[in-house]
Amino acid sequence: YWVDRVRELYSPATLERLLASNQPDTRRAATWALRYLGTECHYRPLGILLRDDSRSVRTSADEARRAICYRTQ
Repeated sequence: YWVDRVRELYSPATLERLLASNQPDTRRAATWALRYLGTECHYRPLGILLRDDSRSVRTSADEARRAICYRTQ
């Protein structure tokens, strides 16, 4: 249900823009959503977050990249 609701409210492009937010919670939420809705074109923006100041954002971005890779291959 959560993924369907996010899909209704946010496009992948919007989620990608949220990755640049000043708020760590927003960046982390966007990585979680992209984990389910992202495609291979989101590897680079998520990769940038692997150097984020927030450990939770770094971990979430890494998990999102792995999930996208697993889902698309």
